[in-house]
Amino acid sequence: MSGYLLREIEVQHVKSGSEKYSEIEINEDLVFPESRPAMVIFTSGTTGKPKGVVHSRLRFYFDGELDPKTHHLSYRPVHWMASALIPLRRVLQGGKITFLRSGCADPVILWDVLKEGFVTSLAIPPSLSKLMHDYYLTTIRHLPVEYHDRYVSGASKLLSVITTGSVLNPSTAQFWKELTNMPILCLGAPVRGAVIKLSEGDTGELLVKTPGMFTQ
Repeated sequence: MSGYLLREIEVQHVKSGSEKYSEIEINEDLVFPESRPAMVIFTSGTTGKPKGVVHSRLRFYFDGELDPKTHHLSYRPVHWMASALIPLRRVLQGGKITFLRSGCADPVILWDVLKEGFVTSLAIPPSLSKLMHDYYLTTIRHLPVEYHDRYVSGASKLLSVITTGSVLNPSTAQFWKELTNMPILCLGAPVRGAVIKLSEGDTGELLVKTPGMFTQ
């Protein structure tokens, strides 16, 4: 499995006054407006040419801290929105992340990683969720009990499974629910304060603006 993973990098949170990092000073009086632009991330290009989206600092305000044992599995590059926000949130809230090497968006590889039992958080699109479901039905389910149970036990350690892009089909959603004993969270729910319109009045390109993005 080690061939799938990138090298480990430790990230530690630093608090003002920490003796361990006494050379680092944090100016508590320095405040940036939450509406100030903070990052440009490109859209996926699924429905057209990728567009650079300006996100404000508000988009990266995450409340609370995660359990240090939280461990997110990321298999996609972080140059577009769906792949960037979740890893950023995990780092800023104190969780761990494992990045897979490029080309590892494969159900066999993902199952091999999950069976190790250290992953507690996973975000995948419906298409890959379905492929993982199919691989379980065609392969894992027919393995000897000892090997089958190792896959199921590893996957049962998941505390959060998020589907991105669209809604899962009912059978796949039920599979993940039974496997993890919890419902799947669909990323893309309505956002409070969002403004949606067409670029040409009654026709044209669909434009979306929320308090945390499309700031310019």
